Amino acid sequence: MPSDRQVLVSFLRSIDADDVIALPPSRGRATQSAGHEDALEAAAERGLTTPSWVFWHQQSERAFDDRGELVGDLYLHWGGDHARVARALTGCPGPFEVVDNGPQGAFVIRRAVARTDDVGEEAEVKRRLGQIHAELDADPDAAQRWLVAVVRSPLRGVHLQALHALGEAAPRDALEAFAAELKDNVAAGGKRDELSVILELAAVLGRLTGSPAYEPMREQLRKERKHVFRAVLVLLVGQEPWTPENDGFLRKQLGEPKLRFNAARGLVRSLAARDDMTEEALALRLAEDPTLSDVARGELLELACAKRGHRLRGYLALAEDPGVPLLLRARAAARACDYLRFRKDATAVVRIDALVAAGIPVDAQALAAAR
Repeated sequence: MPSDRQVLVSFLRSIDADDVIALPPSRGRATQSAGHEDALEAAAERGLTTPSWVFWHQQSERAFDDRGELVGDLYLHWGGDHARVARALTGCPGPFEVVDNGPQGAFVIRRAVARTDDVGEEAEVKRRLGQIHAELDADPDAAQRWLVAVVRSPLRGVHLQALHALGEAAPRDALEAFAAELKDNVAAGGKRDELSVILELAAVLGRLTGSPAYEPMREQLRKERKHVFRAVLVLLVGQEPWTPENDGFLRKQLGEPKLRFNAARGLVRSLAARDDMTEEALALRLAEDPTLSDVARGELLELACAKRGHRLRGYLALAEDPGVPLLLRARAAARACDYLRFRKDATAVVRIDALVAAGIPVDAQALAAAR
């Protein structure tokens, strides 16, 4: 049998006639702009003066799985006469449905799913999850009942997506079960992408704060030796209120290269809340702490700069602020020089020269490299 993708490509071919241009998918069509350009070229070749057109671009391919089955919303972009395109799409074959988002939006093709509270085959559940936000808008109570049934079903591969869709409505027992299952799987050597495990487990456990399951799971993480669990623990502790124990733990992790950034961020967040300071001011205070290593202080300075703007913009803004201690201004200027080694910016160099003229000590070698 043909895949969903093949069926939909055939449908586009069938409506590619008269004054309607239905472009076939192309890997070279990465953006909407490219699609509109391709359509206008096709119109010129056909001699059409008032064409209407429809297409999907490469980014929309994520709506299909590896087998070509439609598991999410397929966005169709269009141009010309909206009503003409809408009429052409009315012939879309089942089991698909076309959602018309009006003249200001895209059309969406999705697989029609029976709206019941039953949890069926995993492939059908994945398809319905791909359009669950529309269901939550239309009938939130029914959609939430079904999502709860999903997270309590034996279909482990869809639990996380359903939990995220439920948000704050996710039942505690389902969150606890997912966290325990994921942790046990990784502890046993399960092959999961490390970053996804860190983010998934931290997000789920963070929502369990205050539940009976939180502290035991947190203590288990402390005993684990794998980096992935230590990274999760750093994220969790960084979200908790300041305590002497948490402070000591996060400061210790500042010495770990793979954990340093999140440890610094968590330390700044908790101390800023405790001392009623802005996170930028707290980061600057810690960046002068002589008990911390140079590398840790550099990470904290980086956090403070990020509050002022992205990379070069943040470095320069901090270096030019007379309210910032002279040593930190000099270090921020040096960071700006490092950045300019790889991305030349004449205006930024003029600003650094002005800092030097004002008495900010900038390393001569770094300044020369920036130029």
